[in-house]
Amino acid sequence: MLLRDCAEQTARRILRSMAEPIEVGGVAVRAGASIGIACAEERDDVRTLLHDADMAMYASKHQGKGTWNRYRDGMALSDSG
Repeated sequence: MLLRDCAEQTARRILRSMAEPIEVGGVAVRAGASIGIACAEERDDVRTLLHDADMAMYASKHQGKGTWNRYRDGMALSDSG
């Protein structure tokens, strides 16, 4: 669990580190990621938090690899493609 203030910084750091190729069997390999961030409110349960993070992740996937999104109220699957 991340504090609100560091979630975006952590997402950027993860994406930056994944952009660097690694060598596997003599071949340079790159991985991509799409990150969804959700912040829990007092009324949220685990299921709601995971759903919100999924919605933000699918919005990132729609934008392309190497992106992140924070969940916004009213974000729906149609927003993410």
